[in-house]
Amino acid sequence: MALTQDLRLDYVLDTLLQSLRDLVPYDCASILLVEADSRMFLAREFPHSRLSTPISSYPTTFEGSDFPLIRRMLASQSSVLISDTNEDDRWRPFKSHADLRSWLCVPLIAANRLVGLLSLGQTEPNGLQNEHLRVAELLAIPAAAAIQNARLYERAEIYAEELERRLSDLRQAQSDLEKAKTTSLPRKSIN
Repeated sequence: MALTQDLRLDYVLDTLLQSLRDLVPYDCASILLVEADSRMFLAREFPHSRLSTPISSYPTTFEGSDFPLIRRMLASQSSVLISDTNEDDRWRPFKSHADLRSWLCVPLIAANRLVGLLSLGQTEPNGLQNEHLRVAELLAIPAAAAIQNARLYERAEIYAEELERRLSDLRQAQSDLEKAKTTSLPRKSIN
């Protein structure tokens, strides 16, 4: 329910990570949104306490196909759980996350369309289990719908602002036209 209390995307993303924090013991979490094809946007990240680099130095976009697990998830739209990243050949750490030892990632699907990925990491091997994956998958369903609604709401706000600007321009043009008509009409002389 908390995900639907506000339509602002920032609120939805923060609420999702906080809700997950109460249910899954993660050290770091990321919400990656699909921009186009395999282009991903890091919409929100909650760093683990040992993170030495500030979030602002992270690239906000990246090519998902550069990461084998992300590429696989984009194609299959299925979840991934890695108990120990040191023992999995597919694992390629993100910048400043080389210390993650357990990782899970869940697709965020709304209206049969992949809108993003929810990624959780632990610094301990086997820190994330199948039960954590199940909880993340259950939360991903309403989260994807809330994210999609928030993005639609943001688009609607942009269109409304643009429409309001154009209406204002139209009113100004009508006013200018009326002024031009009244100043250019020939005056009848009274004899």
